[in-house]
Amino acid sequence: MREVRLSSIDLNLLLVFDAIMIHASVSAAADQLHRTQSAVSHALARLRTIIGDPLFVRTPGGMVPTAYASAIAPRIRSALFEIQDALVPQEAFDPARYRGTIAAGMTDYMAYLLLPDLAARLAQAAPGLTLDVVPCFARACAAPLDDDRIALFVGNAPPDLPPWLVSAPLYQERQVCVARCGHPAMAGNLSVDIFLAQRHVDVSPWGDAGYVEAALAGLGVERQLAVTVGSFLAVAPVLERTDLLAVLPERLARRMAQSHALAVALVPFDLGISPIGLTWHRRLDRDLRITWLREEIAAILLADHDPLARSTDPSLTR
Repeated sequence: MREVRLSSIDLNLLLVFDAIMIHASVSAAADQLHRTQSAVSHALARLRTIIGDPLFVRTPGGMVPTAYASAIAPRIRSALFEIQDALVPQEAFDPARYRGTIAAGMTDYMAYLLLPDLAARLAQAAPGLTLDVVPCFARACAAPLDDDRIALFVGNAPPDLPPWLVSAPLYQERQVCVARCGHPAMAGNLSVDIFLAQRHVDVSPWGDAGYVEAALAGLGVERQLAVTVGSFLAVAPVLERTDLLAVLPERLARRMAQSHALAVALVPFDLGISPIGLTWHRRLDRDLRITWLREEIAAILLADHDPLARSTDPSLTR
């Protein structure tokens, strides 16, 4: 890899690089940039010469980025957004006059908790804003945030947060045990022995062993699973009609107990606590639409929660 002088780089070359990364196609990149396919191919050839890397390999499935191209792509895209943001003055954001769509990723659990209040708030304050809720999990939110499929993720803090993402915690969620009202296991203090004597419903969107199994493995025991589901919202109806137990986030469990005949108890072993908050790409730090939406979501989640701990992270509303 040769040393690259900034003076040799035309900004248009980076726009071509970013467009090909997005579309995996020279012709589609040309359409996006309103340039001819020949001009885009020529620009890619110039960039390859300057950098000293092929950047993309043509395959039957499209233009596949090299390892180097994949490594620099998020930083190039972030830099392009920074330049655009610096050159375009920000106007005050008026939610009442805004017309457009913002995509937010969240689990079905978070959507269940947040959307009733958020939809009501948007209908009143921003009637022209369309909120596109995209099913998403913390461990898989980095890619859709990076390629603009979502502007915001609401939920657990993502593991191994890359440097181009920001995560601002709001509150900490603990896990509780849930069963039908009148279940004998919930009559007194729920012990580990009583917990293990029951059969359980497990929520596993990815089909793998989760945090409950990991905690029990640390104790040298395991629970008896009767049903495994991919959605949190499938649990309550199953618990109502069986003697099964489940471990759920406390806030979800207590909300479900209001509309289903369910009892809630503390889990008799340590499962730790999960930080719940907002995650977004650093290029959107100064996007006033996203800042406003973050503030609205934060206000709703904090107002409706008696937290174990709350965050005062200033990055939430910066």
